[in-house]
Amino acid sequence: GTTVAVVDPVSTGACLARYLADRGHPVVRVWSDAIPPEVKGLVAAGLEVDWEATVDHTGDIAATVESLKKLGVDKYILVGSEPGVNLHADLTTAFGLVPGDEKAVKLQAARRNKYLQSETIRAAGLTAVHQALAEEKDQVETFIAGMVASCNKAGIPFKAVVKPVEGAGSDGVSICNTEDEARDAFNKLKGTQNLLGLDNYQVLCQEYLAGDEYVVDTVSRNGEHKVVAIWKYDKRDYHGKPVVYHGMELLNVESDPELNEKLVEYIMGVLGALGITDGAIHSEIMATKRGPVLVESNCRLHGGEGIWLPIAQASLGYT
Repeated sequence: GTTVAVVDPVSTGACLARYLADRGHPVVRVWSDAIPPEVKGLVAAGLEVDWEATVDHTGDIAATVESLKKLGVDKYILVGSEPGVNLHADLTTAFGLVPGDEKAVKLQAARRNKYLQSETIRAAGLTAVHQALAEEKDQVETFIAGMVASCNKAGIPFKAVVKPVEGAGSDGVSICNTEDEARDAFNKLKGTQNLLGLDNYQVLCQEYLAGDEYVVDTVSRNGEHKVVAIWKYDKRDYHGKPVVYHGMELLNVESDPELNEKLVEYIMGVLGALGITDGAIHSEIMATKRGPVLVESNCRLHGGEGIWLPIAQASLGYT
Protein backbone atom coordinates (compact mmCIF):
# COMPACT_ATOMS: atom_id res chain seq x y z
CA GLY A 1 0.00 0.00 0.00
CA THR A 2 0.87 3.67 -0.24
CA THR A 3 2.89 5.07 2.66
CA VAL A 4 0.90 7.60 4.67
CA ALA A 5 2.15 10.03 7.32
CA VAL A 6 -0.14 11.02 10.20
CA VAL A 7 0.78 14.07 12.27
CA ASP A 8 0.07 13.67 16.00
CA PRO A 9 -2.02 10.46 15.74
CA VAL A 10 -3.86 10.67 19.06
CA SER A 11 -7.57 10.81 19.93
CA THR A 12 -9.50 10.22 16.68
CA GLY A 13 -6.15 10.39 14.88
CA ALA A 14 -5.24 7.08 16.50
CA CYS A 15 -8.42 5.59 14.98
CA LEU A 16 -7.39 7.00 11.60
CA ALA A 17 -3.91 5.49 11.82
CA ARG A 18 -5.29 2.08 12.76
CA TYR A 19 -7.84 2.30 9.91
CA LEU A 20 -5.02 2.92 7.42
CA ALA A 21 -2.81 0.18 8.85
CA ASP A 22 -5.67 -2.33 8.72
CA ARG A 23 -5.98 -1.61 4.99
CA GLY A 24 -2.36 -2.39 4.30
CA HIS A 25 -0.85 1.06 4.28
CA PRO A 26 2.58 1.56 5.88
CA VAL A 27 1.96 4.40 8.38
CA VAL A 28 4.57 6.89 9.53
CA ARG A 29 3.95 8.63 12.85
CA VAL A 30 5.00 12.28 12.98
CA TRP A 31 5.16 14.04 16.33
CA SER A 32 4.87 17.82 16.11
CA ASP A 33 6.82 20.10 18.43
CA ALA A 34 3.50 21.41 19.80
CA ILE A 35 2.13 18.21 21.32
CA PRO A 36 2.75 17.82 25.08
CA PRO A 37 4.42 14.51 26.06
CA GLU A 38 1.46 13.51 28.22
CA VAL A 39 -0.95 13.86 25.27
CA LYS A 40 1.05 11.38 23.16
CA GLY A 41 -0.41 8.53 25.19
CA LEU A 42 -4.01 9.41 24.28
CA VAL A 43 -4.45 6.21 22.29
CA ALA A 44 -7.27 3.84 23.23
CA ALA A 45 -6.56 0.17 23.77
CA GLY A 46 -6.74 -1.79 20.54
CA LEU A 47 -5.65 1.13 18.37
CA GLU A 48 -1.92 0.47 18.58
CA VAL A 49 -0.14 0.49 15.22
CA ASP A 50 3.06 -1.18 14.03
CA TRP A 51 4.57 2.07 12.78
CA GLU A 52 6.78 2.09 9.71
CA ALA A 53 8.78 4.76 11.53
CA THR A 54 8.41 7.71 13.89
CA VAL A 55 9.63 11.17 12.94
CA ASP A 56 10.07 13.79 15.68
CA HIS A 57 9.73 17.31 14.31
CA THR A 58 12.00 19.71 16.18
CA GLY A 59 11.23 22.90 14.30
CA ASP A 60 13.22 22.31 11.10
CA ILE A 61 10.66 21.79 8.31
CA ALA A 62 13.31 20.95 5.70
CA ALA A 63 14.74 18.20 7.91
CA THR A 64 11.30 16.71 8.59
CA VAL A 65 10.43 16.80 4.88
CA GLU A 66 13.69 15.03 4.05
CA SER A 67 13.03 12.34 6.69
CA LEU A 68 9.54 11.72 5.32
CA LYS A 69 10.74 11.52 1.71
CA LYS A 70 13.34 8.92 2.69
CA LEU A 71 10.51 6.86 4.20
CA GLY A 72 8.54 6.96 0.95
CA VAL A 73 6.08 9.71 1.89
CA ASP A 74 5.43 11.92 -1.10
CA LYS A 75 1.91 13.36 -0.92
CA TYR A 76 -0.23 11.50 1.59
CA ILE A 77 0.11 13.52 4.80
CA LEU A 78 -2.84 13.63 7.19
CA VAL A 79 -3.42 15.44 10.47
CA GLY A 80 -4.44 13.31 13.44
CA SER A 81 -5.31 15.86 16.11
CA GLU A 82 -5.41 19.55 17.00
CA PRO A 83 -1.76 20.02 18.11
CA GLY A 84 -0.58 18.83 14.69
CA VAL A 85 -2.64 21.28 12.60
CA ASN A 86 0.14 23.86 12.23
CA LEU A 87 2.82 21.33 11.32
CA HIS A 88 0.48 19.59 8.88
CA ALA A 89 -0.13 22.94 7.16
CA ASP A 90 3.61 23.61 6.97
CA LEU A 91 4.37 20.12 5.62
CA THR A 92 1.68 20.17 2.93
CA THR A 93 2.99 23.58 1.83
CA ALA A 94 6.60 22.35 1.80
CA PHE A 95 5.62 19.28 -0.24
CA GLY A 96 3.89 21.58 -2.73
CA LEU A 97 0.48 20.02 -2.05
CA VAL A 98 -1.14 23.38 -1.23
CA PRO A 99 -0.29 26.94 -2.34
CA GLY A 100 2.39 28.76 -0.37
CA ASP A 101 1.73 32.33 -1.50
CA GLU A 102 1.10 35.20 0.91
CA LYS A 103 -2.70 34.92 0.73
CA ALA A 104 -2.58 31.17 1.37
CA VAL A 105 -0.28 31.61 4.39
CA LYS A 106 -2.61 34.31 5.78
CA LEU A 107 -5.59 31.97 5.46
CA GLN A 108 -3.62 29.19 7.16
CA ALA A 109 -3.23 31.47 10.18
CA ALA A 110 -6.98 32.17 10.15
CA ARG A 111 -7.75 28.47 10.12
CA ARG A 112 -5.81 27.98 13.37
CA ASN A 113 -6.55 31.19 15.26
CA LYS A 114 -10.17 31.57 16.40
CA TYR A 115 -10.06 35.36 16.43
CA LEU A 116 -8.68 35.63 12.89
CA GLN A 117 -11.13 32.95 11.79
CA SER A 118 -14.20 34.96 12.78
CA GLU A 119 -12.73 38.18 11.36
CA THR A 120 -12.03 36.44 8.05
CA ILE A 121 -15.59 35.18 7.64
CA ARG A 122 -16.96 38.57 8.74
CA ALA A 123 -14.91 40.21 5.98
CA ALA A 124 -16.47 37.72 3.54
CA GLY A 125 -19.94 38.95 4.50
CA LEU A 126 -20.92 36.06 6.78
CA THR A 127 -22.47 36.46 10.22
CA ALA A 128 -19.74 36.35 12.87
CA VAL A 129 -19.45 36.63 16.64
CA HIS A 130 -18.77 40.03 18.25
CA GLN A 131 -15.33 39.73 19.82
CA ALA A 132 -12.07 41.28 20.99
CA LEU A 133 -8.55 39.96 21.38
CA ALA A 134 -7.01 40.93 24.71
CA GLU A 135 -3.39 40.95 25.81
CA GLU A 136 -3.75 43.63 28.48
CA LYS A 137 -6.36 44.46 31.10
CA ASP A 138 -7.38 47.73 29.43
CA GLN A 139 -8.39 45.77 26.32
CA VAL A 140 -10.63 43.59 28.49
CA GLU A 141 -12.19 46.72 29.97
CA THR A 142 -12.92 48.08 26.48
CA PHE A 143 -14.58 44.79 25.55
CA ILE A 144 -16.63 44.73 28.76
CA ALA A 145 -17.83 48.30 28.22
CA GLY A 146 -18.95 47.41 24.70
CA MET A 147 -20.76 44.28 25.91
CA VAL A 148 -22.51 46.18 28.71
CA ALA A 149 -23.76 48.74 26.20
CA SER A 150 -25.01 46.12 23.71
CA CYS A 151 -26.65 44.00 26.44
CA ASN A 152 -28.38 47.07 27.89
CA LYS A 153 -29.59 48.04 24.42
CA ALA A 154 -30.99 44.53 23.89
CA GLY A 155 -32.51 44.49 27.38
CA ILE A 156 -30.64 41.32 28.40
CA PRO A 157 -28.27 40.59 31.32
CA PHE A 158 -24.50 40.76 30.80
CA LYS A 159 -23.06 37.49 29.52
CA ALA A 160 -19.75 36.86 27.76
CA VAL A 161 -17.30 34.10 26.88
CA VAL A 162 -13.59 34.21 27.67
CA LYS A 163 -11.35 31.51 26.21
CA PRO A 164 -7.92 30.73 24.72
CA VAL A 165 -7.48 31.98 21.16
CA GLU A 166 -6.02 28.58 20.27
CA GLY A 167 -7.15 25.34 21.86
CA ALA A 168 -9.40 22.32 21.71
CA GLY A 169 -12.70 21.31 23.23
CA SER A 170 -13.89 23.37 26.18
CA ASP A 171 -10.37 23.72 27.65
CA GLY A 172 -10.08 27.10 29.38
CA VAL A 173 -13.54 28.31 28.31
CA SER A 174 -15.39 30.48 30.84
CA ILE A 175 -19.01 31.64 30.61
CA CYS A 176 -19.10 34.94 32.46
CA ASN A 177 -22.35 36.30 33.93
CA THR A 178 -20.84 39.45 35.42
CA GLU A 179 -18.16 41.95 34.49
CA ASP A 180 -15.94 40.77 37.37
CA GLU A 181 -16.23 37.16 36.19
CA ALA A 182 -14.91 38.24 32.78
CA ARG A 183 -11.99 40.05 34.43
CA ASP A 184 -11.20 37.02 36.60
CA ALA A 185 -11.36 34.64 33.64
CA PHE A 186 -8.86 36.80 31.72
CA ASN A 187 -6.49 36.95 34.69
CA LYS A 188 -6.62 33.17 35.15
CA LEU A 189 -5.90 32.45 31.48
CA LYS A 190 -3.27 35.08 30.66
CA GLY A 191 0.20 33.58 30.58
CA THR A 192 -0.90 29.98 31.25
CA GLN A 193 -0.62 26.97 28.96
CA ASN A 194 -3.64 25.29 27.46
CA LEU A 195 -4.40 21.60 27.08
CA LEU A 196 -2.37 21.48 23.87
CA GLY A 197 0.73 22.94 25.48
CA LEU A 198 0.30 26.30 23.74
CA ASP A 199 0.93 29.53 25.66
CA ASN A 200 -2.10 31.76 26.21
CA TYR A 201 -0.39 35.06 25.37
CA GLN A 202 -3.68 36.39 24.04
CA VAL A 203 -7.16 35.79 25.37
CA LEU A 204 -10.32 35.80 23.26
CA CYS A 205 -13.31 37.71 24.64
CA GLN A 206 -16.60 37.13 22.85
CA GLU A 207 -20.32 37.78 23.13
CA TYR A 208 -22.28 34.86 24.53
CA LEU A 209 -24.15 33.24 21.67
CA ALA A 210 -27.58 32.13 22.90
CA GLY A 211 -29.02 29.12 21.10
CA ASP A 212 -28.37 25.46 20.35
CA GLU A 213 -24.90 24.38 19.27
CA TYR A 214 -24.37 22.13 16.27
CA VAL A 215 -21.43 20.32 14.72
CA VAL A 216 -21.13 20.22 10.96
CA ASP A 217 -18.49 17.72 9.82
CA THR A 218 -17.27 18.12 6.25
CA VAL A 219 -14.81 16.58 3.82
CA SER A 220 -13.29 18.58 0.97
CA ARG A 221 -11.40 17.55 -2.15
CA ASN A 222 -10.06 19.96 -4.78
CA GLY A 223 -12.38 22.69 -3.50
CA GLU A 224 -15.53 20.57 -3.54
CA HIS A 225 -17.16 20.33 -0.11
CA LYS A 226 -19.42 17.59 1.24
CA VAL A 227 -21.29 17.70 4.55
CA VAL A 228 -20.97 14.19 5.98
CA ALA A 229 -22.69 14.62 9.37
CA ILE A 230 -24.59 17.11 11.50
CA TRP A 231 -24.63 16.66 15.27
CA LYS A 232 -26.37 18.56 18.08
CA TYR A 233 -24.35 19.16 21.23
CA ASP A 234 -25.68 18.68 24.74
CA LYS A 235 -23.43 20.71 27.05
CA ARG A 236 -24.34 21.20 30.69
CA ASP A 237 -23.18 22.86 33.86
CA TYR A 238 -21.40 20.39 36.16
CA HIS A 239 -19.73 21.34 39.43
CA GLY A 240 -19.50 24.99 38.41
CA LYS A 241 -18.07 24.22 34.96
CA PRO A 242 -20.48 25.66 32.37
CA VAL A 243 -19.56 23.82 29.16
CA VAL A 244 -19.12 20.16 30.06
CA TYR A 245 -19.92 17.74 27.25
CA HIS A 246 -22.87 15.60 28.35
CA GLY A 247 -23.54 14.08 24.94
CA MET A 248 -24.35 14.75 21.32
CA GLU A 249 -27.01 13.58 18.91
CA LEU A 250 -26.41 12.57 15.29
CA LEU A 251 -29.16 14.23 13.30
CA ASN A 252 -31.19 12.83 10.45
CA VAL A 253 -30.89 15.21 7.50
CA GLU A 254 -34.69 15.36 7.42
CA SER A 255 -35.03 16.15 11.13
CA ASP A 256 -35.28 19.91 10.52
CA PRO A 257 -34.82 20.60 6.79
CA GLU A 258 -35.01 24.38 7.14
CA LEU A 259 -32.36 24.56 9.88
CA ASN A 260 -30.10 21.96 8.27
CA GLU A 261 -30.24 23.80 4.96
CA LYS A 262 -29.19 27.02 6.71
CA LEU A 263 -26.32 25.25 8.51
CA VAL A 264 -25.08 23.67 5.27
CA GLU A 265 -25.31 26.90 3.29
CA TYR A 266 -23.49 28.78 6.05
CA ILE A 267 -20.67 26.26 6.43
CA MET A 268 -20.09 26.21 2.67
CA GLY A 269 -19.52 29.95 2.89
CA VAL A 270 -17.18 29.51 5.86
CA LEU A 271 -15.06 26.87 4.10
CA GLY A 272 -14.78 29.10 1.05
CA ALA A 273 -13.85 32.17 3.09
CA LEU A 274 -11.13 30.23 4.94
CA GLY A 275 -9.68 28.95 1.68
CA ILE A 276 -10.18 25.30 2.56
CA THR A 277 -9.85 22.99 -0.44
CA ASP A 278 -8.95 19.58 0.98
CA GLY A 279 -9.36 17.52 4.12
CA ALA A 280 -11.73 16.83 6.98
CA ILE A 281 -13.05 19.87 8.86
CA HIS A 282 -14.88 19.80 12.19
CA SER A 283 -16.97 22.97 12.62
CA GLU A 284 -19.08 24.14 15.53
CA ILE A 285 -21.96 26.54 14.90
CA MET A 286 -24.53 28.24 17.12
CA ALA A 287 -28.08 28.56 15.79
CA THR A 288 -28.96 32.05 17.04
CA LYS A 289 -31.82 34.48 16.45
CA ARG A 290 -29.74 36.19 13.77
CA GLY A 291 -28.97 32.88 12.05
CA PRO A 292 -26.03 30.45 12.18
CA VAL A 293 -22.88 31.90 13.78
CA LEU A 294 -19.52 30.14 13.70
CA VAL A 295 -17.94 29.14 17.00
CA GLU A 296 -14.91 27.64 15.24
CA SER A 297 -13.77 25.46 12.37
CA ASN A 298 -11.07 22.92 13.20
CA CYS A 299 -8.88 21.60 10.39
CA ARG A 300 -8.96 18.01 11.58
CA LEU A 301 -11.26 15.10 12.23
CA HIS A 302 -14.06 15.29 14.77
CA GLY A 303 -12.27 14.62 18.08
CA GLY A 304 -13.61 13.08 21.28
CA GLU A 305 -11.23 10.11 20.98
CA GLY A 306 -13.37 8.71 18.18
CA ILE A 307 -16.20 7.58 20.47
CA TRP A 308 -18.65 8.81 17.80
CA LEU A 309 -17.28 6.48 15.09
CA PRO A 310 -19.51 3.43 15.84
CA ILE A 311 -22.60 5.67 15.89
CA ALA A 312 -21.78 7.22 12.52
CA GLN A 313 -20.91 3.85 11.00
CA ALA A 314 -24.15 2.23 12.17
CA SER A 315 -26.35 5.19 11.25
CA LEU A 316 -24.75 6.50 8.07
CA GLY A 317 -22.78 3.54 6.78
CA TYR A 318 -19.49 5.45 6.78
CA THR A 319 -17.14 7.33 9.11
